[in-house]
Amino acid sequence: PGEVDLAVYSVSGERLRTLLGGPVAAGEHQVAWDRRDAAGRRVPSGVYVLRLASEHWTASQKLLCID
Repeated sequence: PGEVDLAVYSVSGERLRTLLGGPVAAGEHQVAWDRRDAAGRRVPSGVYVLRLASEHWTASQKLLCID
């Protein structure tokens, strides 16, 4: 258990949307992204970065979104 921050970024580093933020129980979780930014606009096809951070570690993964 602990505080986590899961967000989607553009390749230029702009934070597009927070998918999960705050305390999370231990265990497996699933989160879906509808390809919309924080303002509700659909983002175009392209490469994005998914970043998961907690108090003790950070992981990132590239996402390729195509129509």
